[in-house]
Amino acid sequence: MSLLVPQPVRLNTGGVETLRRLCVRLAAPSLDAGRRFDAMVSLSTTRVRRWMPGKPASAFVSGLNITLVVDEQRFAGFNLETLARVMERLFAPYAPVNSFVSLVLASAHTGATLRRGQPLPGVTPVV
Repeated sequence: MSLLVPQPVRLNTGGVETLRRLCVRLAAPSLDAGRRFDAMVSLSTTRVRRWMPGKPASAFVSGLNITLVVDEQRFAGFNLETLARVMERLFAPYAPVNSFVSLVLASAHTGATLRRGQPLPGVTPVV
């Protein structure tokens, strides 16, 4: 996925279908790849501000909070942590270097947070 152009998926409800197709196409060939990625139900984003410790000074930093809702029952037998790490790398270019991206995996059944990632620095250069 690191070879893709930056921002290949829209961060909205319609973007989840594109994300699924992209993941199936790039996944290792297996019979269950479709089932695995069909477990991604919705995708949304909100702009947030967080207090980020830093040197020489800490500051409030604007960033993107990306929520990926997954059907964890359909993801049984697969590692959600691995999915989260791959998605974090995919979404890092959505934020400039002076910002951050934070991924939240949420349950489609209960709405509970399954994993809340640490804010990761964006990678897009500021022009």
